[in-house]
Amino acid sequence: MKKMLTAVIGIVLFLGGTGLLWWNEGRTVSVGDAISEAERAVVDLPSVASVDPSFDAKLVHAFGRAETKAGVKDPLFPGVAAKGLALRRSAEFYQTVEHEESEQSKKGGETSATTYRYSNEWVPSPVTESFANRPNNNMVLMDVDDDTAYAGDAALGAYRLDDALVREVPGEKALDCGFSGEVLQRMQNALPLNAKGRRLLWSAGPGMLYIGADPSHPSIGDVRVKFFYVPEGEISLLAQVSSGTFKPWKASGGQSFFLVERGRQQASQMLENARDSNVVMCWSLRVLGAILAMVGLRMVVAPVALLLNAIPLLGGIAEMGLSLAAGLVGFAWSLVVVAVAWVRFRPLLAIAMLVFAVALVVFVSIRVRRKHFQVPSQHPQMVGTPQGPYGQAPQGPYGQPQAPYGQAPQGLYGQPQAPYGQAPQGSYGQPPSGGYGQQGQHPDFQGSEQGPRRQ
Repeated sequence: MKKMLTAVIGIVLFLGGTGLLWWNEGRTVSVGDAISEAERAVVDLPSVASVDPSFDAKLVHAFGRAETKAGVKDPLFPGVAAKGLALRRSAEFYQTVEHEESEQSKKGGETSATTYRYSNEWVPSPVTESFANRPNNNMVLMDVDDDTAYAGDAALGAYRLDDALVREVPGEKALDCGFSGEVLQRMQNALPLNAKGRRLLWSAGPGMLYIGADPSHPSIGDVRVKFFYVPEGEISLLAQVSSGTFKPWKASGGQSFFLVERGRQQASQMLENARDSNVVMCWSLRVLGAILAMVGLRMVVAPVALLLNAIPLLGGIAEMGLSLAAGLVGFAWSLVVVAVAWVRFRPLLAIAMLVFAVALVVFVSIRVRRKHFQVPSQHPQMVGTPQGPYGQAPQGPYGQPQAPYGQAPQGLYGQPQAPYGQAPQGSYGQPPSGGYGQQGQHPDFQGSEQGPRRQ
């Protein structure tokens, strides 16, 4: 059953990684096109002191001080408030946590021993799962969810800020404020019934509430809550003006687009930062998708790996080979998904890269074939001629120096050799006696007889 569950989870991870890779390529193209279109359409809004109707429905670049009059309050703890654009709550619970440690046997691939270890820890959510060797006695004094409240009247000068823009204002800080006894008592009275009955609410530090008997000695069920806020301040934005409100702008492709940054930033710099962020996000999701695909395939073949562990000596090697194969196949599959997505979302670029790749393969193939079948050329006078020592003139057939390239070769005793097609000269520049093919003696070879030419 556990093997089947592992395989099913692996299939889910593999399909999830594949879908993530495909979606990421489409998202990257859509965001990139929206950034390029925004670069052509954006105009500077000279001032936010008053609403200018002439900029209505336009994508504008503006900067100024983002502020709120009412501030923001936590809906669960009424005594927690901040003069800012947003207020975030984060809760932790003191719970008993089970840790499972397993050792696999090499015989049959089954789990030989499973041990369980228990510890009390601060965790981001209550532990409700059943334990293996003991009952789960976890409880919480108060159910507290993570939540964020936003200022409803946030504005940039005379223009109101849409909630979508307020959510993206950066610069979150820890809420640095203590809680007096009166505030704590008021919040204590507002707590749900399961957290009442004793003094449970404490101020455990700047911007932190503690629900429990003693913050210095936590018990199972205790809760600590931390608060963070986004302060007011100068921001720069790219957004659409709509009836005196800054809201997200829609590109022609339907992509919602806006930018918000802290401080005074030029539109060109904000757009360049958006491009860089898009590239980083693209590659991060590519790596994540590839990892999910590879891990998913490894989990799919996990039952086979467990069976191979039963083979003495070869079990470990086979399991390693399966893991390597799953990783390679998952990586190759990720490349295929990205390539097909490029054909879908970037057809022109995909075709151009395909043509370039084919041309490169053809060029390399031709170069390799030419180099393989090319015969090195040699000068006719150098074929079969012994060469002299390094740095000296090459030697002729009988040890005489070989004439330099471009000059007439020397005869046996240094006299010039007749050019090709002319009669050779004798020892003193005279023609040798006897015609070609007749008996005669060459002056250089007196005393020797030259027989008739074989008919």
